[in-house]
Amino acid sequence: MKKKFLKNIAIITARSGSKRIKNKNIKLFLGKPIIFYSINALKKTKIFDEIIVSTNSEEIIDICKKYGVNCFLKRNKYYSQNKVGTISVINYCLKQLLKKKIIPKFVCCQYPASPLTDYKNVVKAYKYLSKKNANFIFTAVNLKKKNENFKNLVRIKNIKKKRGILNNKFLDAGQFWYAKNITWKKSKSVYDKNSFLIPIKEKFSDINTMGDWKKVEKIFKSKLH
Repeated sequence: MKKKFLKNIAIITARSGSKRIKNKNIKLFLGKPIIFYSINALKKTKIFDEIIVSTNSEEIIDICKKYGVNCFLKRNKYYSQNKVGTISVINYCLKQLLKKKIIPKFVCCQYPASPLTDYKNVVKAYKYLSKKNANFIFTAVNLKKKNENFKNLVRIKNIKKKRGILNNKFLDAGQFWYAKNITWKKSKSVYDKNSFLIPIKEKFSDINTMGDWKKVEKIFKSKLH
């Protein structure tokens, strides 16, 4: 079998077994499984050679098929644990793809419970990675000046010990992490001084509790009007 070089892929990391919100990745969010919104955002970009779902759940596979996903990577028990980080999971996926002789150049890790993901930011990250020497690119909430406008990406200069707090005023939005294949393989953290932020206007984004869920629902509804 010849190697198949794909320029650009997206991997949605959607395991079952969420502890704080039962079935979080397929729980209904305003009438649709929350993973639908991540799939939809990726499809709207029209930049991916393949959209892949990495999961340990047949139910998640069945739901994703309904929304046009055809490529799945089954995750084993070890890589389905809560304690295993995203970088490890993506590298496990890349090894699975390599066995199939599939080698992507760019890899976007999209989180399944992130309905506020703006497809335009995904495209912006891809274009920047294609032209510049950068490690990871991801969206972040501006914690201090909510209405401050940024035309360009913001380079990470300061990394607080508290995970996800960057440059003392940005919080990882928990939507997607985008990087080259080689960067995923060599990195231990996305919070690197050669990584860049795309600031977003939303006051909140990441969903870890039902309180977070309700906040994101409110923001999502406000964007519909």
